[in-house]
Amino acid sequence: MLKQILAVAVISGSLTIGVMAKEVFGDTFGDGVAAYTLQYYEDARKIWQSLAEAGDAKAAWRLSDLYERGLGGDRDPDEAARLLKQAADAGHPQASAEYAKLMRVGRGAGSDAAESLAFVQQAAEQGHSWAAWQMAAKYLRGDGVDADKATALAWFRCAADGKGSAGEKRRAATFAERLEGVLLDSTIERASEMRLCQ
Repeated sequence: MLKQILAVAVISGSLTIGVMAKEVFGDTFGDGVAAYTLQYYEDARKIWQSLAEAGDAKAAWRLSDLYERGLGGDRDPDEAARLLKQAADAGHPQASAEYAKLMRVGRGAGSDAAESLAFVQQAAEQGHSWAAWQMAAKYLRGDGVDADKATALAWFRCAADGKGSAGEKRRAATFAERLEGVLLDSTIERASEMRLCQ
């Protein structure tokens, strides 16, 4: 009997918290995060939609994920790509990196290599580790840019010090160390003088 009473108390407490949370959502980005966290995806969509329409890049980026995954409404990959591009155009680093990835596979605005490179570089300059890694690889191989090992090393260093997972940063640091082991001192010195990212 005690277990049944506790179970009812827990369920009714959870429902009360859920109802209370739903009533307190406002219209700020943080309110959208709260709605998302509590799995009120429709509310998160509404909040972020309003903010995205007003030009909030962070809201557009988060909203694109809801459209991509079909949370809080219908799944719409085209709208997700449009919102991601809106956020990328506004300079949001994660959105820039994600939009560049979409472009690489031909989604979004298509597979325009120059535009994709611009979005990757934009994210890399803002310290996004994955994007900085991509820039390093491009300069190492001469993929869409003139090959330049000093610039590649500088980008690997940006990736190692940037915003990303511990694994991404460790991998970039390892590549930077390996590259330093085979480069001329003058090339390493030139890389050290470059300030490519924040």
